[in-house]
Amino acid sequence: HLYVVNATGNNGIAVFGRSSTPGPTFGQLTFIENDSGGGACGANAIKSATSVAVSPDGAHVYVTARPSGSSNVLTAWSRDNGTGQLSCIQKILDNTNLRRASGLSVSSDGTTVYATATSAKQERITAFSRDTGSGLLTFLQSIKDGTGGANSLSGPTATVVGAGDGNVYVTAGGDNAITRFTRNIAGSLSAPLALVDNVAGADGLAGASFLALSPDGKNAYTAAPGEDEIGIFARNVATGALAFVGVQANLVGPITGLDGITGLAVSPNGAYVVGAANLSSALSVFARNPATGALAFVAAITDPGNLDGARAVAASPDGKCVYVAAQTANNVEAYCFTGRDFGDAPGPYRTLEVNGGPRHSIGAAAFLGAGVPDAESDGQPSALANGDDLTGSDDEEGATPPASPILPGQTTTFMLTGAGVFDGWIDFNGDGDFNDSGEQIYFGAIIAGTTFESPALIADGFTIARFRARPLNSAPLFPEGGGGDGEVEDYLVELSANSFQVSVSKNGNGSGTVASSPTGLDCGTTCTAPFAENADVTLTATPAAGTDFTGWSGPAAGECSGSSCTFTNLTANKAVIATFTLQTFTLNTAVASGNGTIEDVPQADIQCGTGGASCAALFDYNTQVQLTAMPDSGWIFTGWTGDCTNVIGDCVVTMTQARSVQATFALGVFLFTVDPEAGNGTGTVRITNTDNATFIDCRPEVPADPDCTHFYTGGTHLSLAATPDADSFFSGWTTDCSGTGACTLTMAGPHTV
Repeated sequence: HLYVVNATGNNGIAVFGRSSTPGPTFGQLTFIENDSGGGACGANAIKSATSVAVSPDGAHVYVTARPSGSSNVLTAWSRDNGTGQLSCIQKILDNTNLRRASGLSVSSDGTTVYATATSAKQERITAFSRDTGSGLLTFLQSIKDGTGGANSLSGPTATVVGAGDGNVYVTAGGDNAITRFTRNIAGSLSAPLALVDNVAGADGLAGASFLALSPDGKNAYTAAPGEDEIGIFARNVATGALAFVGVQANLVGPITGLDGITGLAVSPNGAYVVGAANLSSALSVFARNPATGALAFVAAITDPGNLDGARAVAASPDGKCVYVAAQTANNVEAYCFTGRDFGDAPGPYRTLEVNGGPRHSIGAAAFLGAGVPDAESDGQPSALANGDDLTGSDDEEGATPPASPILPGQTTTFMLTGAGVFDGWIDFNGDGDFNDSGEQIYFGAIIAGTTFESPALIADGFTIARFRARPLNSAPLFPEGGGGDGEVEDYLVELSANSFQVSVSKNGNGSGTVASSPTGLDCGTTCTAPFAENADVTLTATPAAGTDFTGWSGPAAGECSGSSCTFTNLTANKAVIATFTLQTFTLNTAVASGNGTIEDVPQADIQCGTGGASCAALFDYNTQVQLTAMPDSGWIFTGWTGDCTNVIGDCVVTMTQARSVQATFALGVFLFTVDPEAGNGTGTVRITNTDNATFIDCRPEVPADPDCTHFYTGGTHLSLAATPDADSFFSGWTTDCSGTGACTLTMAGPHTV
């Protein structure tokens, strides 16, 4: 999102959404809303807003304004990180410390907000403590011009917090100066020290209107509209002290576009410094040397009508675009860097443009890596193939080379990211070009983890890989020469002409993996892999859950210790066997009470209770054991306890640890019935409980004779005798007894006779 304040309008701050999607709309702005107050701030709280700053965490926005007469305010706004929309949460009215406020900044630790006031005889810098959670501000300190050692704050224009938060800088157009303050951990300022234009050799400070610091903290640059200059200062990163280095002045040599410069920004990667000049109505672009901080003029962009009164400029966080506020044109203009991208392979690879080196115009349709690359003026040949990446990280991050040397005939992957399609080459024979058979590894590939196979004969040592991105459906590229939109990246990669095999076999009833460092072998999927001659290869065995690694064997086992094998300075094939053994756990069972037996099905390792004495057994990890409870005659099974508590029916346990299970049995109570099944006579059946010599007489022909049904505890022994009446004879038993003699039964369940 972009936030713009309007010093003359009623709506104090405008909110724009910014497109970061690669493509033709990259960098474009979409209007979201205007805000003038409301909420905790009241209506028109920021009419005639003068400055805006966003907290480092992106949670809050702060605005200074002069809404009417002598009313001077600082407002705090909460920010929706998704939509960018603002809600006013605090208004500070201060007609002394904020009188005609001009500049505003927030420390990088987010704890302090600084504002400058420009009203005559009230010129000062004021510090407010910031609650990093709520964003609310509390007055902390105010230093007025001519007090506390600060003597160069006349007409303060901007305030900037130094890298590391140890300093705060204030530019003052009235004094043609920069004042550096030392900042303590609480945010308070002290020890002001000024650099004044044309004093002690300093320059680039006439009418000083703004100051921008390089991301590395090594340089400060000033906008000096009094002499149409950009001042260049070296900065001591430890103390924050500034030392004048030089200026870039309008109309000196090729330099244009600095007439009335008031705005300045350094790209986040430190590669460019851009200025906005209201009299030139222009945006000026300078390339920055990251080592020295020196500037080289690149171009001045003039756009009559759209850049009239160009006043302020801000760079996007990705460094790809800048935004200019043009006060006279009432415009906000967006500009994105195009330029050209070159390679950086060393000497023989034809990297320079004069030698036909590879080059692309920079666009958003095709690139390698996370985004649009930095621009170069020409190829940047370097021994490590990283010469075009010295000012940032955008030119050498599209590909991830293999971690170990590429071997003959090996299937390998370069992991690439970006947009478009790509062509790729590796100089496998090391002859300084990419023109030999088999050296083009990718041809119009979709950017992804595409594999390739190296030739059977390759050089030994380091060589160059080159990748070029181009838009979809565009013409294929050669390894050298010009291209349209896209990017070229060169990489140093290692080849090994000789290799040896490392092989792993696995043994035992357990499971696990064996992986190598460097990568290449991951036993389970690949149990044999080649490694470069003289490489140091370490194998590590990792058992699966429930498995123990129990040792190495095989020809190379003497080089193994513990769970690893290390083959130092590989000069021969190596083979080992890794043994993994399942862990075993004990299952303990017991008959808690009663008579019965516990058995496991189908293993039959456990027969515990009346039917056997095997109450414990060992089982392999993850084995499922099914236990069945079998009551003795006259007993019933009443339930499990232990690891099968509340289980009904058979108990199933999974042996991922030691387990314990108990079964409970109880005597049964069963129904005994005498039923008159047939016959037309009458008589009596005497039922004798032989365990205690009690008896009852049942007459079966009498309907529902209560003596003909009875409950007995399991195991009770019964004897039945039938006595016919005088007019009848007994003809026999059926169902659970037979014949005509005595009937004897043991109650192991319900019985009927």
